[in-house]
Amino acid sequence: MKLFLPICILLFTVSAFGQSDLPIIGEISQLQGMTKVYIAGATSDERKIVLTAFKKEQKKIPFVVVGDPDEAEFFMNFGELSRQVVANNRSGAYQERDELEVYFYNKDKKKVIVFTDTETLDRTSSGFNFSFPNSFNLTRNFFKAYNKKPK
Repeated sequence: MKLFLPICILLFTVSAFGQSDLPIIGEISQLQGMTKVYIAGATSDERKIVLTAFKKEQKKIPFVVVGDPDEAEFFMNFGELSRQVVANNRSGAYQERDELEVYFYNKDKKKVIVFTDTETLDRTSSGFNFSFPNSFNLTRNFFKAYNKKPK
């Protein structure tokens, strides 16, 4: 019983300090002045698609894609959230859900998330669809949000 209270205090203290690793939620306007971006988490095919989106918007955005994360001022991290076969479908069609997270590290080395978005794409068994890939749409959504004028 004598050890119970000190152990509880220690556990509470450790859990409270452990939360300091959580990211900060920032504003997309905090990217103003930053130009060098590193694309993470994308497959080689997705990376090509993202680079195509960058080329299409080159006149509207000030960003340059770098190949070394140490050179980057901010990061675009793509991730697949889920891939599900469409129910009662023998054709092999599936639904793909992806996410984009844009962030940078502040002077205190804390991660600051300034943009997140998700996209869902329905794929047919042939791989044909009537929409751009999620990585292209997510990149374009980020550019739109970045270029949006504050109210």
